[in-house]
Amino acid sequence: MARERRSFVDLYQTYFVHASIALIAITLILGLGLIVMLSGLDEVPRWWRERDAMNPDDPAIVQRAERVENAITTQLTGVRNPDDPSWSVKLSDEQANAWLSVRLRETIITHMGQGAWDDRVERVLVRFDEAGILIGVRIHHRGGSSIVSARVRLSIDERGDLWANISTIRLGASRIPSWAINLLGEGDVRIGHMRLGPGALELGDGRAARLLAVRTRDQWMDVALETVPSER
Repeated sequence: MARERRSFVDLYQTYFVHASIALIAITLILGLGLIVMLSGLDEVPRWWRERDAMNPDDPAIVQRAERVENAITTQLTGVRNPDDPSWSVKLSDEQANAWLSVRLRETIITHMGQGAWDDRVERVLVRFDEAGILIGVRIHHRGGSSIVSARVRLSIDERGDLWANISTIRLGASRIPSWAINLLGEGDVRIGHMRLGPGALELGDGRAARLLAVRTRDQWMDVALETVPSER
């Protein structure tokens, strides 16, 4: 029987699912251990409160999340001038949080199965600023719930791979010392560099969208890419 060809939407969603899970792991794996040690630190950071007001059941938010997903698909599959293959997009953290709030859980379960989503995760939110990305996870535990967040800066190495540079982990509003994080870390999840995956996405039509640069500023992320012939 011929192998069923996966659609481009499946391919790009799977790519972002793996990257999202890697980023969530930064906070989730460490966070569960830190909560056991420091469960009294439950202050809600200001940046989280500002974004937590977004209601994922609001039809307007659902539509925004769907528009973001459709816009990504349209941009990635667009016809590009082969003499000028570079292009750029920008994404607000409001748009990113709409997608994370509405589509992340469903997308992960669809592509990786029910067990891929940790039910202790209530919500994932991000903030973009000049220093990088703040990614936070609200985690349920026996004592209630706590917010664990990580400061991450994305970079692309000379091989074109996408990396996260993790500089700080916080429980609530309190910064956790690096020695405690490294003591609790599992595998590659610790302060320092973590590989998220290749910085190129195969488009399934003989082309690939390759990341050239990622820059964050106040509430926005700017991404430069180029559409080139696939190396496969």
